[in-house]
Amino acid sequence: MSSSDAFTASRWFDALRWLLDVKQGVQPLVVPIMDEQGGQLGELRPITVAHLQDEALLERFVVWRNQHRLGYLDQRPVTLAGVRRYVEDVVYNPTRVSFLAYCDGRPIARMGAVRIGPQEHESDGLVRGERGGGMQFVHRAQLTGMILLFYALNQTSIISRVLSTNDLARESCTSLGYDMTPVVSQPVYRIPHADGDTIETSGRAEQLVAGVTLDTFRLDRRVFFERMSDKPGFQELDSLIRKMSHQWKGGAT
Repeated sequence: MSSSDAFTASRWFDALRWLLDVKQGVQPLVVPIMDEQGGQLGELRPITVAHLQDEALLERFVVWRNQHRLGYLDQRPVTLAGVRRYVEDVVYNPTRVSFLAYCDGRPIARMGAVRIGPQEHESDGLVRGERGGGMQFVHRAQLTGMILLFYALNQTSIISRVLSTNDLARESCTSLGYDMTPVVSQPVYRIPHADGDTIETSGRAEQLVAGVTLDTFRLDRRVFFERMSDKPGFQELDSLIRKMSHQWKGGAT
């Protein structure tokens, strides 16, 4: 192994240990969500093992997910048991993490990362479950989470998989600086089940959804910071999270 590979591996293992501490609650993590003027809109906090016992939150997740299920690839209704399995995977799976966005002391949105690797991760499905924080709240929460993960996990890029019909998600990717030329564009198939449909990238000819694709977009870390640098309030948010990262085990400088 070269010295460069050894350094990359060391940083990666440090990042995983930090992430484990965060999800166990050993490493407390509360990151302010700031508006364009530097005022605080809310907070971003990770889902931890303690949330497995939070029945009220799990029930809230059921409502959130079912309100927006047609925006997911898996469009089947979820149950409390299914949501509990989801939170268990968030907590115990070392390659994923989820955050709650709080406004006025209550969680109103959820976002995160899946398939976390040494260089890149995939954005997890964003859910805005309740009103609050104003029109820019979710965008500012997304910016906060992206800066956080770039520093804490030493990532060089993020990918997002978005249906060609999901205009809101595509607008969000554009606003966050993604290259909107798809890395991969796949046909999709609607697969029926007893309790609803799933949208998948393979299936029978008659299940093909005509004119719809699942597009993968990539956001390079350098490009992200360059494109966002002149946006109102970004420098203040970046500076705050950068300072916080110095205190995290495995955080990048």
